[in-house]
Amino acid sequence: MHDTIGIYENRLDFDGNQPVIGIQARRTDKIKEAKNSYHSIDEYEHIFKMYFQMLGKRQDTKTVFVASDDHTVLMHIRKSYKLPTWKILGFDTNTTMSNQKERNSDSGLISIVRDVHFLTKCNFVICGLSSNICRLILEIMATRFPN
Repeated sequence: MHDTIGIYENRLDFDGNQPVIGIQARRTDKIKEAKNSYHSIDEYEHIFKMYFQMLGKRQDTKTVFVASDDHTVLMHIRKSYKLPTWKILGFDTNTTMSNQKERNSDSGLISIVRDVHFLTKCNFVICGLSSNICRLILEIMATRFPN
């Protein structure tokens, strides 16, 4: 698994020297759950824009890492936020994760581990606490940023 993650690290231009906001937007199972567990893309966008405003002019390019089981989330954000002001990172290979069979496959496991790995490297993560993966990410991040 370590080698696999290394391959993805080489592919992704993830600069740890700049603030990176992570978004974990679950779609496939959240649509069917309680109304409060589904969050629109606009809600995520509002939060990451506020976070970068709070940081001020410390960086020229604002970096956002998007992890979602719905490829349209990444496509939407990439279409709305472009270089040179924004650098949107993410993997297009999550497009089939809405298929339950593929979600429970080896590639589904790699996809989750990969997303958790990169989200925990972010400085700030936006996710829903109804997600077990979100809570895992926050627990791992708490070991990096104790306060």
